[in-house]
Amino acid sequence: MKIAVITDIFPSSSQPWRGHSVYETVRRLADLADLEVFAPFPRYPPFLRPRTHQPVRFDYNFQPDGVKTHYFEYWVLPILTRILNGRSVFNAVRGPVGRFNPDVILSYFVYPEGYGALRVGEELEIPVVVKAIGTDLNAIGKRAIQKLKAQVLTRSDRMLTVSDALRQRAIELGAPPEKTLTILNGCDGAVFRPQDRDQARKRLG
Repeated sequence: MKIAVITDIFPSSSQPWRGHSVYETVRRLADLADLEVFAPFPRYPPFLRPRTHQPVRFDYNFQPDGVKTHYFEYWVLPILTRILNGRSVFNAVRGPVGRFNPDVILSYFVYPEGYGALRVGEELEIPVVVKAIGTDLNAIGKRAIQKLKAQVLTRSDRMLTVSDALRQRAIELGAPPEKTLTILNGCDGAVFRPQDRDQARKRLG
């Protein structure tokens, strides 16, 4: 099976810690299937960049360990292009994803990445799975953005969420219950595990 993953919740050369939970999931999927990641990142003009947005200087040749990754940028303007960002994601990745010729598309974040992924999947006539991670459903946005998100929720072949509460939120916004599943994020037991509390406090002072 060939899986195309479309998301910007993923490590980059300047933010190697970004999207760690997505990366760990995808890295393990890559052991089971022929998988490639297509990561479209928004690029703001320097004089209009929001204070909350960290600029990303791309090394397009950067490759996270164990996952073949393709990086793209698309231009955005604060507020003004928000309704167009989903189409921009689609335009950025449609050619490379099509050449990869996947059997299924997996995308993280409902809008704009999930919307772009949905459009690519419909063009290629292959299934699309979108996973919501929180703010993409809890911060739903203005009415025009709501409509675009609703298309993703209703037309994706599967909707995944990271919690049951978020699954319920997706259903409230139009996702079919029978196609909406909760898959919790995993935990690396080699890193996170119960230890002796007194010894841990002593080590940390």
